[in-house]
Amino acid sequence: MKIHFDMINFSQFYTKFVLQNLNYEQFFNNPVQFYELNLFSDSQQEINFDYLVLDNNKINSFYSKNQVNFNEENSAVNLNIQGKSNEIDLKSLLGQNLNFDKTKFNITINKFFNSNFNISHFIQKNLDLKIQNLILEKNKQNISLQGNLNINNSYQAKLQVISSDEPDEIFPWTKDYGGLNQYFLKENNNFFLNLSYDSLANPQLKINGSEFSNMDLN
Repeated sequence: MKIHFDMINFSQFYTKFVLQNLNYEQFFNNPVQFYELNLFSDSQQEINFDYLVLDNNKINSFYSKNQVNFNEENSAVNLNIQGKSNEIDLKSLLGQNLNFDKTKFNITINKFFNSNFNISHFIQKNLDLKIQNLILEKNKQNISLQGNLNINNSYQAKLQVISSDEPDEIFPWTKDYGGLNQYFLKENNNFFLNLSYDSLANPQLKINGSEFSNMDLN
């Protein structure tokens, strides 16, 4: 299956969406009838585009190669996503200069379906996400992330962030808010942050094993 769009351009009120040269290919392991088409069937996917704009967020070039495996016995899908992107600008997320020259990612998602499955509820429950590696590069400095997120009847997450340089030097604007260095430990010329979250625990959020706050994040 192949899908191609030269351009998708949408705007309404304060929302703007532009996507250039989108290519989507899916190679199914077994023949599939169109009326039985399921994007989560055993297959390989390739997705790439040249340019994306969502409001003030931008990505110049994106590519991912995904492996999809579906287990019919327990109605579970395993999705491995590997790829890269260039020139990412996410300033709208925090209203600050949040941008990267390159990213590389290797992420695995395990999802259990039920009879009431709705694609819009994909991340709401019965989901296990593992960040095997996510590398953010800026000015030849790297930030590497590994971790996992589990969503079922509660939320649990663990994340390790490794920076090749002082985080405040990579994101100088954070100094206006107290900086990021205070949350990192230095070891072997790298800077480490270990974050854990459990919606059923008290405290819910810990950084490097210590309580971050007693604020309930539910």
